[in-house]
Amino acid sequence: MKGEKLQVYFSQNLQALFNIWIETIQQGSVSNIHDLRVQMKRMKAVYSFLQWVYGKSALGKIPHLTRDIFQQTGEWRELQIIQIWLQKEKIPLENLFFCSDEEISQIGKTVKNTLQKKYSLFTKQIIKAEQLVAKTHTVLVEQYWLQLSNSLKKETKKAKLKDWHELRKICKKWLYTINWLGKDLIPDQKKVKEFHQLEKNIGDWNECLMILQRLEDVENMDKAPLETRQQYAIAMASIRKQLNSMEKKTRLQLKKIVG
Repeated sequence: MKGEKLQVYFSQNLQALFNIWIETIQQGSVSNIHDLRVQMKRMKAVYSFLQWVYGKSALGKIPHLTRDIFQQTGEWRELQIIQIWLQKEKIPLENLFFCSDEEISQIGKTVKNTLQKKYSLFTKQIIKAEQLVAKTHTVLVEQYWLQLSNSLKKETKKAKLKDWHELRKICKKWLYTINWLGKDLIPDQKKVKEFHQLEKNIGDWNECLMILQRLEDVENMDKAPLETRQQYAIAMASIRKQLNSMEKKTRLQLKKIVG
């Protein structure tokens, strides 16, 4: 039996990707760029499965094209996240991190131009993935799911701080793949919610880590005006506190899952 649920999932998410792609080119709002990257992650989960079945070269240029766009939109998204955090904390250091409205808008224009240029190429290249999805048997989805489940169980038990990013990626694949399964294989909702929470916690922790690293990368801070140095010190103290908090929450969630 062909993987009908996979076909439906792929078709719906591909259409959603096209829609948000166009919206991002036209608007480029904070929600647009976030939603675009979420849809790309969902598609990347399907690519990983198809490459597991048919080999890495089976999809042609589409994985590389998606990865390239994902990386370019990542810089835009990171600046948005830093700006939102600074505004929430009421720390006026946007210019120090090149994340003022004007600077974010300028990067956004570059990314939107890239999206405009690569849209046509993407629509052509994605046909290979559509063809593979259409012929893929349900049993292969089930085999992939079992392998993912084993990997997730193993990574969750041994996860150290340095492994959290990789654990989150496996967790996302596992959560996305649930949508392709038959009813008899879908895990209970309690387990799904626990891994949803783990994925979210690691994501929040990772955002805090990214902001801290951006702060640490600022050069010549000793030559900055006193007020700027004071605000910088406040920012460092705040993000370190938030990072520690998210690390504790993530460890507690891991402990809850492992038992």
